[in-house]
Amino acid sequence: MKDYNPKRDAVVRVSEFLELLHKWIIDLYHQSPDARETGIPVQRWYESKFRPSEYKSSEKEQLKIELGPVHHRTIGLGGIRLYNMRYESKELIEYRKQNSLDNSGKLYVKTKTDPMDLSYIYVYLENEFRYIKVPVVDNTNYTRGLTLFQHKIVEKVRRLNTRFSADELSLAESRLYIEERIQTETNRSSNKKRPNVKVGSTSKLAKYHEVGSDGPTTIIASQSNSQPPKSTEQPLIEEVDWDDESEDIEGY
Repeated sequence: MKDYNPKRDAVVRVSEFLELLHKWIIDLYHQSPDARETGIPVQRWYESKFRPSEYKSSEKEQLKIELGPVHHRTIGLGGIRLYNMRYESKELIEYRKQNSLDNSGKLYVKTKTDPMDLSYIYVYLENEFRYIKVPVVDNTNYTRGLTLFQHKIVEKVRRLNTRFSADELSLAESRLYIEERIQTETNRSSNKKRPNVKVGSTSKLAKYHEVGSDGPTTIIASQSNSQPPKSTEQPLIEEVDWDDESEDIEGY
């Protein structure tokens, strides 16, 4: 139906629908005679000569490896980082020691994950043509019985909690303070008459204010002809020589 909106008109939750669907397939459809009443699906299943083999032990584990999501990661001194967790084993570290790194100083490997269990991953050792099972470094038992879907939900909730925990008022005040100090130093640098002004400092300040060939041609704020009298009060914060300090500041 064109006018049907599942988000608005649905009366059954997805989880309930899937449970009822499985119930209908297994307990109703498979147990009922077909339309011609020549057989029952579940009996046909047991009588078939082409029943699929059941995977056990090593074959079952190999199937998990073949069907698992693929990632390519580097082996660091502390193992492999994946899903914001760290996986490490003695065998993995020994493999890193015995194999040469690439030109960038890294050693890449292919990993496979069992989506139903994040307490370990499979790492393919290319030079040895085999997978090894590497456990997660977990001192809190967080990954016990943890699925990939559950972990993604937990990570999303953590990010939301972090975002809502930030003091936005304090952050805004800090940003305004930095802007005012930058503008003050920009004006001071432009008004200070000396022949040997460091170009690097001014250019970095210009980068901060996004001044360049595509933007405004000057970082000097518009001023009236009459200069305001200089204040004799001591500054609240000690003046910093930005000509030296800003040498380490890079524009984004």
